[in-house]
Amino acid sequence: MQNLSEASLTQYELDNLNKHRRYEIRMSVYNAVGEGPTSSPQEVFVGEAVPTAAPQNVVIQTITATQLDITWEPPPPETQNGDIQGYKRHFGCHCGKQDIELKGPLITVVVYFSSQVNFYAVA
Repeated sequence: MQNLSEASLTQYELDNLNKHRRYEIRMSVYNAVGEGPTSSPQEVFVGEAVPTAAPQNVVIQTITATQLDITWEPPPPETQNGDIQGYKRHFGCHCGKQDIELKGPLITVVVYFSSQVNFYAVA
């Protein structure tokens, strides 16, 4: 609860809210004698925002001369700011920079490549 002591005030901006959360807002009025009844509660959802942390504990292991195994953990929950929909893997090789978007609740990605063509398999 916060007192807004400006009697002519009819608008107020709430800030520093947590992202991806549901809030309930009620208003009441008060005078020198006391506080009156509250308004009906209004529920408001503060939507998703861009994640504020990278995947954690990224580990890359060589499996063969042409295969790498990449594993990671999701960012901490308080930094996800919404439902994780996938991950993007960025890498460069002598054949140029390649980007691929990975959808779904992935934990392990296996990357296969050769000197001429890049092949990808999601494990």
